[in-house]
Amino acid sequence: MPVITLPNREDWPQELRDQLTEGESGGFSLNVVPKTRLDEFRQTNIDTSRERDDLKSKLDAYIKALGDEFDPETFETEFEQLKQIAQRVADGELTESTDIEKRVEDRVKKMREDLEGQNRAMAQRAKDADARAAEAEKRFQNSVLERAVYDAVLDPETGANPEALSYIVADATRVFRFDEDGEMIPKKGEATIYGSDGATPMSMKEWVTEHVSNNRLLAKPSAGGGNSPDPTKKHLGLSEDEYRKMTPMQKLAAANKNTTARR
Repeated sequence: MPVITLPNREDWPQELRDQLTEGESGGFSLNVVPKTRLDEFRQTNIDTSRERDDLKSKLDAYIKALGDEFDPETFETEFEQLKQIAQRVADGELTESTDIEKRVEDRVKKMREDLEGQNRAMAQRAKDADARAAEAEKRFQNSVLERAVYDAVLDPETGANPEALSYIVADATRVFRFDEDGEMIPKKGEATIYGSDGATPMSMKEWVTEHVSNNRLLAKPSAGGGNSPDPTKKHLGLSEDEYRKMTPMQKLAAANKNTTARR
């Protein structure tokens, strides 16, 4: 699991500081995504997949042996009833062939109806198992994506503001998709977004770097003093002085509000 180390506790976002581990030689580290959480997602996915495969295997075996309408529990009950009919014939209680045929026909009809209901129920259970497996896979993919975003945002080279983690994660979920091999691929519509080499899909680090450069409100605030605010200059409908006094989170909220108003 990825472990990120920064020199000072204050270098980390406030919401992550209670999870830090202080190293013997200095610095504060964080395991961005605990192994137990990934193991839990994997185990849930394995369990639900096994349940689904087991149900499908049983259903296929029943159909192969005794036809589409076979169910072992119902068959056992009906077979016992047919044995009782055979005994009644042997005891002379049923002597007319029409009586026997009618009783057998009634039993077969009821068994068919029961088997159809059992098959529908089993098919629904298999469908539910598929849905649970898909949901577990989705949660696992979200965890992998979030971990990749966390790694990129905490990388000083991207210039991202750690306080903007939640915004960058939300933006990344709208861009990155998982292919059949479980690889994260950035997409614009159905087209793949390629990296600077023009040959491979853009990495999460490169995407975060570009995304931050195009959205300066997501970047780390610049250090040092500055020029006096220009009272005629506007930012998101605010004066430069008002804008400078806002916290990074307030600036992000104002930017989102302004974007929504333009739509």
